[in-house]
Amino acid sequence: MFSGWKRMTEYPRLSAAHEGMWVVTYANPIAVRSLDEGKTSFPVGSTLATECFIDDDGEFASRVAVFVMEKRNDGWLWVKTNIQGKIMRGGNSATMKNCAECHKSATLDSVFLAKNQ
Repeated sequence: MFSGWKRMTEYPRLSAAHEGMWVVTYANPIAVRSLDEGKTSFPVGSTLATECFIDDDGEFASRVAVFVMEKRNDGWLWVKTNIQGKIMRGGNSATMKNCAECHKSATLDSVFLAKNQ
């Protein structure tokens, strides 16, 4: 799905907010263009995908899920998929509402970007 997208996280990082998993985030070309232009809001069609890997005693291990956020006309759509791409939770589910609530504190249009880009 996101092979060829720009990797936004230089190294996998442990993320308490993503269920304590290691994460690597990618951005599609629309989102990258917006970032490169220094815009403070993402255009419709911007998509970020965060691969999540289990923490095996403090070590990066198997990929278990992908969190995706896609900018739409009415705001961000949030989904969580399994490794095969099947949506496990999305839209207005309690989990996705928690994601949206946490991301409200991000300074760039609900998007947190790692400092080590």
